[in-house]
Amino acid sequence: MAISVRPSSPMLESLEPRIVLSAVDGLPDISDLEVSTDPVVVLETSFGDIYIELFEQDAPLTVENFIAYTQLGQFSESLFHRSVPGFVLQGGGFAFDDDLGFQSVFDADLGGVPNEFARSNVERTLAMAKRNDPDSATSQFFFNLDDNNSGGGDLDAQDFTVFGQVITDASWQVVLDIAALGIQDLSGDPAFADQLVDRFGNPLFFDDEFFLTLEDTGTEALQDTAMNEVPVLGSFDGEFQDGDQVEIINAQLVKPAGSEFFFNQVIALPEGFRSQRSAEFLELANPNSTAADVQVIVRYENGLRDSTIFSSMMAAGSSQTLALHDKLNGVEPLVRSFNPYAVEVYTSAAPEGIGAGLTADDDLIPVSATMTRFDYGGFASEGLANVTDAGERSLTWDFANVPAGSSDETYIVWQNLSDAETEVAVSFIGDGFTPFNQNFTLEAYRRGGVAIFDVEGLKDLPDNARIGVRLTASEEILASISTFDSPTGDPIDDGQAGLSLGTPFQGRIEGVIPAARIPTGGIARLTALNANNSAAVIQLIARTADGQQFSATPVPFIMTAQSRAAIDLATVFPLIPADELFSISYFSTTPVTLDYFSQGSAGMIEDILQEPVQIRASTMAHFAGVRLSNTATGSNTEIVSIFNPFADQTISFELEFQFSDGTTVSVASQTLGARENINLNLSDLTDVADKAGSDPAFEVFGMTIRGFDEFGFDPRHLVAQLTRTDGRELGERGEALSFMPTLDGEILPLDNVFFDPGSGT
Repeated sequence: MAISVRPSSPMLESLEPRIVLSAVDGLPDISDLEVSTDPVVVLETSFGDIYIELFEQDAPLTVENFIAYTQLGQFSESLFHRSVPGFVLQGGGFAFDDDLGFQSVFDADLGGVPNEFARSNVERTLAMAKRNDPDSATSQFFFNLDDNNSGGGDLDAQDFTVFGQVITDASWQVVLDIAALGIQDLSGDPAFADQLVDRFGNPLFFDDEFFLTLEDTGTEALQDTAMNEVPVLGSFDGEFQDGDQVEIINAQLVKPAGSEFFFNQVIALPEGFRSQRSAEFLELANPNSTAADVQVIVRYENGLRDSTIFSSMMAAGSSQTLALHDKLNGVEPLVRSFNPYAVEVYTSAAPEGIGAGLTADDDLIPVSATMTRFDYGGFASEGLANVTDAGERSLTWDFANVPAGSSDETYIVWQNLSDAETEVAVSFIGDGFTPFNQNFTLEAYRRGGVAIFDVEGLKDLPDNARIGVRLTASEEILASISTFDSPTGDPIDDGQAGLSLGTPFQGRIEGVIPAARIPTGGIARLTALNANNSAAVIQLIARTADGQQFSATPVPFIMTAQSRAAIDLATVFPLIPADELFSISYFSTTPVTLDYFSQGSAGMIEDILQEPVQIRASTMAHFAGVRLSNTATGSNTEIVSIFNPFADQTISFELEFQFSDGTTVSVASQTLGARENINLNLSDLTDVADKAGSDPAFEVFGMTIRGFDEFGFDPRHLVAQLTRTDGRELGERGEALSFMPTLDGEILPLDNVFFDPGSGT
């Protein structure tokens, strides 16, 4: 992607490389497949990734069964339990964990698979294991390590169904490396002595035909001889433990059937929880001009880790809402209850040009998504982060304004984005106590977190206490904060909620909040966290939409190392009128993290708004879950704020809106001068408001903002934020929330886009 910048800019020297989750890393080429539209699954093992093409045309029911087990998460965190040199390597049968014990990869709802023998059991193919009954296959599969279609090992003569093949040479080498391991007879090992259970801990039994069943038949299912040819690692010392197994860390569909494109973009958010009083919605928008296959995977904190809850094609330029759970309206839940989870949204579609001056070689735009949660009587929303990009993945995450009072239910949560176990150190910084750490261990792709109100060392803080938190991990993670507060004691009808991503990369020396407001009779604060080991001096500049600029004098933040401080914006910027939107830019001598917080007064929109100050700019910003309605019970105000971060360049921007019927509405290009900001009330955009008001199905939609130079040709970076005040059915009090977009195009730290005005650059 070509970016035109002034010669003195360091932008091109600081491009952050695009990397992807290992689940979609090193994807094969379509030309490697026998049939370009076949589905593809990856088995991420402790020895490397195995990419498998599934023969949908030859064994459709078997492929459907294998994908079902994959999408139910049954194969993830399972093990290879049988290896016969020169013959087969077998998995899909069992999982073992030191804490959970021995479990069967079995789902009673899937039943047996009808035999579909049609292809020969030759080297590199994948086939289903079965007993003498031709239709007895369930979950177990094996790799043919040689041509097993003749002689004493003739599997063709026994009609073993071949349903896939290993695609790449690198994948096949992983299979061979596992097959070369030492083999142990573990049939008498104490690790496998108890009754067999499924992945949810339910006891299993044998029926009259020796099939597994959850029904208590009186015949307990034991491991018997299933573990007599187990490949083990060199750590095995005579008694089997978790670390001795060859693990399938993650099994995942990476290319859907019927498509010629892999899932090559992913966005994520580590926040999700289903309780008896909450509701959560995942709002999706496809900004592409082509249809996109979409896959939504949930990663749980406890128990069976993975579940694919949505897999479908979205029409070009369309939007859609998934109700993850909503008991109040009788919606069948898509997620398990009382088990925290993270959400990942994968996109597969044809790459395309994404604007003037771009070509078909440019990256696909990911489907964007927003998580909206209702709990404790309050709403909270946040856009999912584009973790395909290195700019959204970090070893370190900061939170400057963490409620730690006894009436606040505050959670810092994180998601392990890697296929390796990670250590997470959580540092707590604030007034009234000495900074201290807590350490956590998180397995591959798991979601973890800490409840702030349960942390020893914080329980004696006053009710309105706020602290700073830094996460430091050994593998890349994504982190967010959620807060639920019931100021009047009624957890159902009168609550406040907040949800936002943290600030990665130990903060930055420059950042911006596109939309701040000092509410009449309310409060507006800016909080800074300096979790680093050197002092920080932070300057602030505010700009109103009419071009007025206000410098904070004296310098509002002079901070020691490992400290936290807050200022009142009405005191720092007394000349800015109440209730007027304005931007705030900060410039610091050392990397810091800043959070913006505001709360209205009683009788007005008294809900809270809280967002981290943004430290990254992008050439595209996507919002899902944009909302406009005019009803008899009230209306909401939806304002998108756009900031031009360049010190000496005018930019232009274009808006496009995606509705559920695939209709898109475009708004004519507008320009922004250097460091100008604009606040657009979407109700004032006639075509958008008319479409949204024409049918209740169109009240929720997607929005894409693209930045260009002032002539509309070369991409330019911008910063965007969405702010909503919603009075529908909520009387005087109303709700307020703001959230950040899914970033795309080229993503850069603001340090590389704009410059300290005091430096003369």
